[in-house]
Amino acid sequence: MATYTGSSNNDTWTVVNPGTFSLDGLGGVDTLSLGTSLRSSYTITQANDGAVHVDSLSGASGILHATLYNIEKLVFASGRDTVDLGTYFSAPPPTPAVLSGTPQNDTLAVNTASATVDGLAGIDTLTFKEPANRFKLQSSGYGYALTRTDGTGTIDLTNVERVSFSDQKLALDMGGHAGSVARILGAVFGAASVSNAAYVGIGLGLLDSGQYTESSLMAYALQVALGPQASAKAVVDLLYTNVVGVPPDPVTEKSFVDLLNNNVHTPASLGLLAANTDLNLSNIHLTGLSQTGLAFS
Repeated sequence: MATYTGSSNNDTWTVVNPGTFSLDGLGGVDTLSLGTSLRSSYTITQANDGAVHVDSLSGASGILHATLYNIEKLVFASGRDTVDLGTYFSAPPPTPAVLSGTPQNDTLAVNTASATVDGLAGIDTLTFKEPANRFKLQSSGYGYALTRTDGTGTIDLTNVERVSFSDQKLALDMGGHAGSVARILGAVFGAASVSNAAYVGIGLGLLDSGQYTESSLMAYALQVALGPQASAKAVVDLLYTNVVGVPPDPVTEKSFVDLLNNNVHTPASLGLLAANTDLNLSNIHLTGLSQTGLAFS
């Protein structure tokens, strides 16, 4: 890691080639310029020893990790945006905005750094004009928290089922419609299909519309996968192979086929039985999805 040192004067440095470096401005009022880069392209944090860390977000054209001591100002956007570090970390955080939904399906927008949002009943969507990489999603005891990666605020979410960023949509209700869609996709189309945002979007749209139940969505998924006149054997083989990972042996296959032929189960109810097994939940990494949300389009 390169190390640079200033003087007792007012020094200015400009980042030309991003990299990893340490900079101590020493005396004076010292400035680090990030050229044409926007402030939103970086996180700005302060360590316990007082060092300021400026780190580029993932996906940036150049990776920068700067450790700063005795630097008073950061300049972004060709001089149009200046951060006074003396007040940046000492200023009290703004009072979070409070947004509440209704018993209906609401679309809410947050335009402040911090907020507390409760969608109440319905399928509620929180929208942002910013991309998803500006936030870190974490589950909490009351729902989820979206922490801004630049350290400027946190959005606390309760009863919010959907989050729409400028470049991505996430479903958060893994105990509701999103979880049902993930389980059905895993059982009928295989675990990899849960990562297909278009498939997820179709399933969510059908359930959210109120025209489909979990059972009728399973029946529809089986029809899409196998056709409207699929045999009991085809249904059993599809579900078993996707959930267990291998085709059923003849004895096991017959035991499930008999359940269908004797009307103990319908294809949909057998499908839901398979979808809710621990094997399927493990295959689709449902616990992990509860932390990250389920991407859809």
